[in-house]
Amino acid sequence: MKVEIWYRYVLLVLLFSGLFAGNVMVGTTIIVSGLEVENNYTLYVYGWRPCPHCHDLANYIIENNMNFTWFWIEEEVNNNLLKRLASDYDFQAGTPTVVLVVNGRPEAIVVGAVLEDNFWEKLINNPNGKLEVYIGTSLKSVDIARVTFFDDYLSGIPTTYEDVLEYSGKGRPFYILEYLPTIVLLLVISSVTIAFLWRRKG
Repeated sequence: MKVEIWYRYVLLVLLFSGLFAGNVMVGTTIIVSGLEVENNYTLYVYGWRPCPHCHDLANYIIENNMNFTWFWIEEEVNNNLLKRLASDYDFQAGTPTVVLVVNGRPEAIVVGAVLEDNFWEKLINNPNGKLEVYIGTSLKSVDIARVTFFDDYLSGIPTTYEDVLEYSGKGRPFYILEYLPTIVLLLVISSVTIAFLWRRKG
């Protein structure tokens, strides 16, 4: 009789554990998602290590799981590309400068650390095929991207994701829900072990 009760207990634990683990995995996906965007995009960022605004932008990008390629202007080739970009599109070269590419097309140049979700979501979700230049969130001018845009301005030496992650000081966010399926599995194994030992004892 005791054995039968324990088997039923173990089956219930397994059933609820499976359901719980599935819900946790779905919940984790929702938690770690970044901005609400509908298009494929990449931020190409020109940054300078001592720049506090670059640090703020790196934090924002990492926190929001944004797609990016990061260029340090300490590399001479990157610095030259940024200067050329600023000269050709008539803005003062500075860091951070972000080139937003949506669905493979340059859509915006943003000078300064813009940390507003609505600003980025609007740009990413509503591409218009023109190249808009922003100083902060203020639209400065609208132009057309050159055919050779990528070769002319984005062909520098990128750094690694790990480098930007370390620079941001954020590291990888810790989500307890990511570990709950493992915890549930351990509880199930423990329950089965206890049931087995109880059966042998009885």
